[in-house]
Amino acid sequence: MKTIVWLKNDLRLIDNRALSMALRDTSPQSLVVVRTKNGTLGHVPPTLRRLDAEAAHIAAMQPLLAQAGIQFVDASATEEIAPLAVRLGASRVLANIEISDDIGFANDRRVARELRSAGIRFLETATDGIRRGQGARRPPAPFVTSAPDLAPLRFTAKPAPLASLDAYLKRLPFAHYRRDMWLPGPDARASSRLSIDLACGALGGDRAIHAAEAALRDCQPHHAPAYRQFLARFQWRQGFIQTLEDSVDAFPWAPVREERPEDGRYMAAWLAGETGYPLVDAAMRDLTETGWINFRLRQVVNSFALDLLDLDMHKVGIALGSLFDDFCPGIHWPQIGLQAGMAQDRGPRVVNPIKQGQELDPDGAYVRRWLPHVAALPEAFVIEPWRHPAYRGPTPIVDYRTAAREARLRAPAPKRSGSEVDDRLCTSNLLV
Repeated sequence: MKTIVWLKNDLRLIDNRALSMALRDTSPQSLVVVRTKNGTLGHVPPTLRRLDAEAAHIAAMQPLLAQAGIQFVDASATEEIAPLAVRLGASRVLANIEISDDIGFANDRRVARELRSAGIRFLETATDGIRRGQGARRPPAPFVTSAPDLAPLRFTAKPAPLASLDAYLKRLPFAHYRRDMWLPGPDARASSRLSIDLACGALGGDRAIHAAEAALRDCQPHHAPAYRQFLARFQWRQGFIQTLEDSVDAFPWAPVREERPEDGRYMAAWLAGETGYPLVDAAMRDLTETGWINFRLRQVVNSFALDLLDLDMHKVGIALGSLFDDFCPGIHWPQIGLQAGMAQDRGPRVVNPIKQGQELDPDGAYVRRWLPHVAALPEAFVIEPWRHPAYRGPTPIVDYRTAAREARLRAPAPKRSGSEVDDRLCTSNLLV
């Protein structure tokens, strides 16, 4: 009888807990690694770049499996896991828990019922210390593959995501990580850009924490703050993901309100980068073109849509998530919820797009790059171009001061508990 390792959103051989478990007690000839159409990001469709990245990870994986005598089946366009498992004569299916939303969670439960009905054992193993659903269960221990776990796989070189992680950790002390990771432009050099590998499941959070801890132990004392900050963001990331897993049965958390006449116009202007606020518009155009912006810019565009335009949080979440190459439900939705004011122990944190532009892009280089209609203006007018008499671009779609005041009035007063939400978590999208 065959054992199937089902690749859901977990595209790696090293640090794949389900695969390591199967290799311990299954011969290569009885093992099948499969992709099926069951995997889902839930409400948010993947970008084309995301699909290309996933295809590249799968292509790198296949020769290693073939060399080890392990069958690989890619049925992602045609078949679901339960009928495939029956057709292959499987006695059990192993998979790592997929970080998803209510749609993905419901899909997992349906698959489990179908496999049980077919007499096939289904076992889901932990992903990066995350436990599914509420309960008293302890978080699983971190998992990093040891050499015996990998037999009979033979690696002649490290997979690209692990090699990228190692290379970045070596240059991290010189990358000005803490200074530049939130500045548009310098962020490309300061950040590791590993977030898409993490989101695809090609790199595990446990592995990143393990490697960062080792680098911290071995580094020079004056380099330690950079490694600590890098490590902290991975730890925050797992906390965010657990937040969604704890409440996935109740997601979406808040009712979707009725459409207002102005909502369609506001949403279209925000997505097109035509709100009249240069930093917001540049960030949205950058994101649409490249699939990535840094975490401070993500907070700026989140706040603008949710607080200043008062758009529906689920429509904003879906629209924004579908632009991110590195979309991860467990990161994205808790942050949308926080910015929408769902945390009971903190009030609204409305972001001022003018002040943020002055702080993050003081010379206007980023805004000029993405907005031709402000490129010729004097530097003093780049962040507030409507003040210049020659400006002919879009004017502010809402008045910031009025919209910010209304956002604060809409939000319920914070209910102070024993501890407050750390504001760092509200901007932490782990774009390490």
